[in-house]
Amino acid sequence: MMNDEVAMKAMLPCPFCGGRLSPIGFGSIGYGVGKPLWRWSCYKCHANGPVTETVELAGKLWNRRAVAAVSDGDGEAVPE
Repeated sequence: MMNDEVAMKAMLPCPFCGGRLSPIGFGSIGYGVGKPLWRWSCYKCHANGPVTETVELAGKLWNRRAVAAVSDGDGEAVPE
């Protein structure tokens, strides 16, 4: 599992408000019984990333979403 400090440094800010993120782990009911599930959530606007079986995968998916939100469609960041 990823160290919390390393995980936080690797995360892109919220694509909706620019806020900081927090990894959220929670129990599973009816899905992967006994395995925790993870997602990243914005402190400021409470946007949530996808739920996955690892905090690392949840982070990768969040970062892909954050890049897409500021991209012009060809992977290049749109100037602010």
